[in-house]
Parts: sequence; C-alpha cells; structure tokens
Amino acid sequence: MNPHHIDTLTIHTAFMAATGVSIENGMSNTAYFEAEIKRAICNNSRRIVLLADHTKFGRDALISYCSLEKVSAVVTDREPTAEFMRFFHSYGTKILF
Repeated sequence: MNPHHIDTLTIHTAFMAATGVSIENGMSNTAYFEAEIKRAICNNSRRIVLLADHTKFGRDALISYCSLEKVSAVVTDREPTAEFMRFFHSYGTKILF
C-alpha cells in the first residue's frame, strides 16, 4: 500500500510495534518504507496503542515515525522505567503489562 493512500482510511485504533521507543524520538523503526507506512497510519489514527516488550524502551532505531505524546496506551511485558512511567502518566497514557 502506498503511504499516501492511507489518509483515505478511517482508522479508529492502530496497534503499532516499534524497534525502538524513546522519550526524545518516540517510536522508531529500521526500515524506511515500513516507517513511512507506520507514520501515515499514526497520523490518520484516532487512537494509537504501542506494543513493545521491555527491550525496546530506551532505544532508538534509524527512523522515527510517531512521538510518544500521541500514544493512548502501551502494552508491554514489564513495567517501564520510572522516567517512562512519569512521561506516560503526564500524558494520560495507559500502561498494561
């Protein structure tokens, strides 16, 4: 799918995975085309749910595609660090682990 066609879709909730998750650079990926599609989906979604295990937090991959401020909920396997928890709390982001 061409990333430019995604803006014609109605996306209520997008479940997004990431190679890296950082407060500074948000959600990131290593593949350019995949990151472009994910960016278009995030820009057109009403709600974004991040799916990331504990190894992804505090890491940056090559291409950022969505800031963490836009994330409504995080599903992970362990509680993130206190820094991430403070950040998510300040934006009202739900954490499920």
